[in-house]
Amino acid sequence: MFKKWFPPNEQTIALSVLLIGNALGLILNVPISAAITHITLPQNIPEWSLLFFGGSALHIIWLILWIVLVTDIPEKHRLIDDKEIFYIRQNSNNVLETVILKCG
Repeated sequence: MFKKWFPPNEQTIALSVLLIGNALGLILNVPISAAITHITLPQNIPEWSLLFFGGSALHIIWLILWIVLVTDIPEKHRLIDDKEIFYIRQNSNNVLETVILKCG
């Protein structure tokens, strides 16, 4: 996906942002989870359930956003304009892929 969305000179930055986001999520997960377990719940609800169902709800929200907003190639994305597509393709080394997309 990085090859299709980012020119070669920007792929390492995009991947770094992805990896930093992953690491930050893991770092923030522990203190947030600890804080959530201290929330007072009714007696019949187990303490772990808020973490489990809250995390599941966040994953479902993420899935819905992914399905709605993400496409395999920039040309199919409804929020990207021709200028951005031109920039990505102009700075791409994927000549064959660019030709196929223009002809197809």
